[in-house]
Amino acid sequence: MDYCQLQNDELMVDNVSAAGRAGMLRHKCLGQAVIISLCLLLSATATLWAGDLPGPREPLTFHDMGLYGGWNDYWLSDECPFNFFIVQAWVRPEGDTVAHGMSEESTWGQWLRRANEKGKRIVAVVTPLDSGEAKDPLAHFQAALDSFLQGVDESLLYGITLDEENVFWDGHAERLCELYRYVKENYNVPVYQWWSPYASPPGFGWPHLPADGWLIDEYARGGVSFEHFVRSYVVHQLPVIQIVWAAPLMADFNWERSGDSAFDWQLRVCRKYGIPCGFFMWEGHGNVWGWSPDALPASKAVHERAVQWTHRAAASQLEPYKAIWDDLPSLQPQTLVCTESGNLSFEEDFLSSGGLVAAGAAIKGFRDLRWDGGPLELRPRQPGPASATLLYPLHCDFPTKRLRITVTGRVEPSLAGCIELSASADGDNWTPAQAMARQGKVTIDLSGYARFKLSREVWVRVVLSGRSKRVDDVPAAVETITVNGQLIPPSEKAIRLPVVPGLPVQWQTGFEGATMLFTAHVDNREHLEIGNGFVGTHGTDGYVNTVILRQRFVADKGIDLNRITSTNYADEQNFAATNFLGVSLDGRNVLVEQTTSGAAQGTELVLDLSTNEQFRDVQEFWVHLTMTSACGVKTGTTNSITGLAIEGIGAKLHEGPN
Repeated sequence: MDYCQLQNDELMVDNVSAAGRAGMLRHKCLGQAVIISLCLLLSATATLWAGDLPGPREPLTFHDMGLYGGWNDYWLSDECPFNFFIVQAWVRPEGDTVAHGMSEESTWGQWLRRANEKGKRIVAVVTPLDSGEAKDPLAHFQAALDSFLQGVDESLLYGITLDEENVFWDGHAERLCELYRYVKENYNVPVYQWWSPYASPPGFGWPHLPADGWLIDEYARGGVSFEHFVRSYVVHQLPVIQIVWAAPLMADFNWERSGDSAFDWQLRVCRKYGIPCGFFMWEGHGNVWGWSPDALPASKAVHERAVQWTHRAAASQLEPYKAIWDDLPSLQPQTLVCTESGNLSFEEDFLSSGGLVAAGAAIKGFRDLRWDGGPLELRPRQPGPASATLLYPLHCDFPTKRLRITVTGRVEPSLAGCIELSASADGDNWTPAQAMARQGKVTIDLSGYARFKLSREVWVRVVLSGRSKRVDDVPAAVETITVNGQLIPPSEKAIRLPVVPGLPVQWQTGFEGATMLFTAHVDNREHLEIGNGFVGTHGTDGYVNTVILRQRFVADKGIDLNRITSTNYADEQNFAATNFLGVSLDGRNVLVEQTTSGAAQGTELVLDLSTNEQFRDVQEFWVHLTMTSACGVKTGTTNSITGLAIEGIGAKLHEGPN
């Protein structure tokens, strides 16, 4: 079993809970030697009876590993262990279809038939040629689709994609929607959508699209970020295929910096969620791929790693991994957003986006949740009873009052649908659960609970439950979750730092919640931009625009300041934008300063004060954040600051004379 073979190979991607590990280990394995032997036996069986071959649309899982590129003899050889292919199909509307490496003697459709006879499943990447010259891009693409699909046996296709690595601007998102509808109205083939790499997932930043499945090729992303990214697709409850970068010699990608480490991490994440993976192995020139006889050693080595993963994948038992879908690598409290009037708010609007379901909320029952452009639905993957719990830890930098939580949605009584809401000030002690009424709304007013008086924390818990009769039943669905209230502002415009002599003093902000409005002195407030995660400014007509935030820090005991850091964006090249980070002892006379001038647009400014005697044993200091946009025209955001951090150590108490 996979866990025996890979017990030293990080069985799970994240820190799996002890309960999760125990659940997995309950699945007894037959022994490492037995399973390895079985894997070798299966992988060595190159020719199967026709009745044992998978059908062209038998669902892919993590058991299946594939390749991405153009038709070639290796793919259909007995030496190829990969069992599905993502194949380029560059189409001229007048009838020609070509792919990288495809010989002129065979048509695309003939290659497809031969692949099907070998039991290989095929996803066609349909790309119209000469589209840049087309007066009507939509009609041009539709003609290319007709030409391609009428030239092949569409029943042999696992699916198609509408080009690759798409963007949403300049009408592209609308065109992809129209093309999807066009194919579904005229052909019987699944349509996969495919956003560009480094983009946000559909409904989680980039537009949601109609789709039968999704291709993703997030080549460089690894770690916790990649798992959050994948969950944003999994929650759609649609098939997903990940393309893993396996091309170490491509000049436009730094394999040593990001590809090498992401390779295994991505495969482990995909194993956890049962996602099939294809590998991209081109060397970047000619028709040389990782499997080619003339491939360089680095390419061949990565190809061999991919082959090893095909054996691991085939031997994997995926069912135990489903039990740990709820285990997330990290969970950060969300900040209640405030206005200058002191109003607080937090909102999850599932009617417009997927919100925090993939990363910002703790979820039990994630597997049975579905968000696909509408409400967040409890849509069990198997008939029977099911439930899902959403847990949101929320935070405010100041004490709060008059907190009120409202959830809207719908329940289906015939399926025992129910939505319950409760709240906590500490994550342990909860208010009595309130069930959603038939009209689709439930509210808790926390003003009457003593535990929430002056609280800086509020935990929101929403439980969806029901009993489905069919796989597509939806017993309950949440539309919005909102929290409203008021903060109690500080009595002074200052941030107090707790200090213990000899121990580190650390403070930082990502400008969440805009609470610096209540602590900082602002010059030119009119042109200060405030978002949940940044402060910024812009160009103005006819003059240089400068915004200054001066933040006072005070402490009851002395601090030896070591370092002050800010994270900046300033577009100097296009908009003459510059940021400054400075520090003073009186709020007026800046003693040390750094600037982004001459640096990259996104840069970190650091004030190293570790040897500066002026900042030893201080009980008050000021940080100056200055943003200047000198372009002289009205623009969008040209400057921003997304982080500020203070580091020091509590000054040791001075001893008197003996």
